[in-house]
Parts: sequence; C-alpha cells; structure tokens
Amino acid sequence: MPSAKERRLTLKALSLDMIAFNGLKSIDDYQPSRSELTVDAIERSCQKMLAAQRRTIELQALLKDAIAAQQTAEKTFHTQIREMKNSVRGQYGSDSHEVVAIGLTKWSERKPPNRSKKAN
Repeated sequence: MPSAKERRLTLKALSLDMIAFNGLKSIDDYQPSRSELTVDAIERSCQKMLAAQRRTIELQALLKDAIAAQQTAEKTFHTQIREMKNSVRGQYGSDSHEVVAIGLTKWSERKPPNRSKKAN
C-alpha cells in the first residue's frame, strides 16, 4: 500500500482546494508573510498541477493505445503460429520430424489416454 506521501489526493479534496483558491482571489487585501502563499505563487502551482493532470491523461490515452496495439499484435502472431502448426501437420504429416521441430509431439509417440475405472 502506498505511503501517505505517495497517495493521491481525492477529487473531493482537490475540489475543495479549488473552491478555497477561487475564494482567495476575491480577497483584495490578502498579504501573506510567506512568499509561497501569495495569490501569484498559488496560481503558478495551480497551473503546474493542471498541466501535470493534462499530461497524465494524455499518457494514459497513449498507454491504452499501446496496450491495444500490443494485444492485436500478440493475437495476430498467435493465430499465425497456430495456423502454421496446422499447415506443417498437413504438409508433412502428424508423424514427421518437422512436427517435432515446431515443438509438437509425433502422433506415434503420444501416450494413450488413461482410462480410470469408475468406482461404484
């Protein structure tokens, strides 16, 4: 589980922060003693936060596209391999050395199925 420093703020907390910041903008004579708490400094932080959120959304969309492309490529490759195995069986027979070369078992080397007796 992420530590408190790694956890993201909830949407409710960010929404309340935006409401507070918008309220701060309406106070004309606000003069904090710390420079990082001025309206301009907080505005810069807000813009930086919004830009980071936009970038995250863009990257998430790119990641979704990349995952979809990966899945499509994997399915295409898997289908081609399955069809290639069928093609090798058809061309060389199920009991050929070529079948072994592609990772399958010769028909003659297969073990017969074990049939267990049913207990009454």
